[in-house]
Amino acid sequence: MGGAPGRRSSGSVQSGSQPTARLDPQDIFDAARYRKTQLPLLQAHNLPREVYTSEAWYNREIDRVFHNSWCLLGREDEIPEPGDYLAIDTEWTGPVAICRGKDGGLHAFANVCAHRGAKVLQGERGRGSKVGLVCPYHAWTYDYDGKLSWAPGMQQTVDFDEDKIRLDPVRLETFHGFLFVCVNPHTPPLLETLGDMPTKLAPWFGPNGAAESMVCAGRREYTVPCNWKFLMENTSETYHTSTVHKDSLGPMKATPFPPHVGEWDAVQVPTGRSVVPLPTDFEGERAPLPEFTDQTFFINLFPGLQINVTHDCLWWMRIHPDGPSQSKVQQGFCFPRATTALPHFPAVFEKYRRRWHLAVSEDNAISVNQQAGARSPFRKTGRFCQLEFGTHNFSNWLISKMIDGSLRWDSGARVIVGDTLWSNDDSDLALLLQNT
Repeated sequence: MGGAPGRRSSGSVQSGSQPTARLDPQDIFDAARYRKTQLPLLQAHNLPREVYTSEAWYNREIDRVFHNSWCLLGREDEIPEPGDYLAIDTEWTGPVAICRGKDGGLHAFANVCAHRGAKVLQGERGRGSKVGLVCPYHAWTYDYDGKLSWAPGMQQTVDFDEDKIRLDPVRLETFHGFLFVCVNPHTPPLLETLGDMPTKLAPWFGPNGAAESMVCAGRREYTVPCNWKFLMENTSETYHTSTVHKDSLGPMKATPFPPHVGEWDAVQVPTGRSVVPLPTDFEGERAPLPEFTDQTFFINLFPGLQINVTHDCLWWMRIHPDGPSQSKVQQGFCFPRATTALPHFPAVFEKYRRRWHLAVSEDNAISVNQQAGARSPFRKTGRFCQLEFGTHNFSNWLISKMIDGSLRWDSGARVIVGDTLWSNDDSDLALLLQNT
């Protein structure tokens, strides 16, 4: 434009490469902007770049998505003794803790002193003192169930009754050894949000599911300078494994999970062996640890939790936003208790940990790469391929929560309830496209 044929003027913008216009902050919530994402998979476009960078979008995610969700703190086996606790502190929960009581029960409460509001328990895991849970500010002391037991120096305070003071209780639910809390009293019970997951994934989460008796053998945490959705989208597809993990995990097949009910989705990975052990780590050994199933699934519990189950183990990845362009990732690695007692388990587990760290580090790096691209005014909303069914599903689930006037999305059936019906079966999708 403005240059002679065959020459490019300095600073010119070529046709088809114009930067996207900067939006008015409220336009980001216009339902019309997301119609192309809500099309059937092979017609759909990715989410627009502003959802990964906008402070307004992030604030609405906290209010509408995360505040309404159940938050995983860890595993029950991680706090076996009275006074053991797990804690978390997010923008939507505030400081919250689960503590094992003297009665052996579990108690969840706001980790905020009833005196001047200091955080009582520090870190995400620990054990209270022998006398109780002691606030580091003025030594107010609480029993392991959250009831105030001692408030030094308060004897002169008028109408002060220690027996009526406690750390505020928080909703707590357990699911096959997993511990979840929720600060929103209106959020449906955990099992209601999970729908038929216990039935559809019975080997792990059914009445005799393996997850119940597993123990957490270790954790690892990461702070990643990118929007949380890049990480969640990446875990929802295996399209990237041939490139991002070309020298580690390599290509990985995946198929959609059959229709189901609840706020979750899953990707099935057809494989004859556990997806964790790298073949180069165990030459000539197909199964270094005992196997209890022959299936592998990557399960997304919306909005930001993935539980992966495979032949010999289970691991979770919790993704929490910490602002529009930073996320916290936590992984926990679980095995049957009998497996952890095997003499060779420590050596095998160390190799498994290296594999998990390698994979998540590669995923984190490509997500940071995407965050850099999201800042560009030239960043386009690309198209989906047939292997990105899980990412397409997650994106549309999120839109349905965030955008007033959007089409309702059923994450279990992968249908748009409205003018268009899409099935996750490839043959049905091809037939639908031929007829539209």
